[in-house]
Amino acid sequence: MKTSSNALIVNATPVPRRRGRWVLPLLMLAALWLLLSPHGHWHSLFSGAPVSVVIDGQEVFSGDGFQWSLWSPLEWLVGGAALLLTAVLLAVIVPTVVLLLVGVVALVVVCAVGLPVLLGVGAVLLALSPLLLILLLAWWLIKALLG
Repeated sequence: MKTSSNALIVNATPVPRRRGRWVLPLLMLAALWLLLSPHGHWHSLFSGAPVSVVIDGQEVFSGDGFQWSLWSPLEWLVGGAALLLTAVLLAVIVPTVVLLLVGVVALVVVCAVGLPVLLGVGAVLLALSPLLLILLLAWWLIKALLG
């Protein structure tokens, strides 16, 4: 008795997971936290500095550090949106500039190196064309005599 199977056999290989997709955002958050925290390096740079910034009669920055408590929730929202917009623009603009730079460099290299090499090969082929034609004719004659 003959049996047949219409089963579809699929050799499924697992797709490797992309690891490290959260590394850059976590590093950015850590850097932002270190930048804005009172015990961070940024704060110690300006502590004791003879600088005072006053906006609308309120001291916003002094030698004691930046006073975050003076910010309203709307100012926090606008500041966060500005940081997010800056991050998105950097994520789009930097790779685009790098790709354009690589493209321009590749084009310059092709024009500076590739075209002279191509012209040199063309000149050599042109100089050797009589010899190449004789060799091609000999090949055809040998092929015709043996075939």
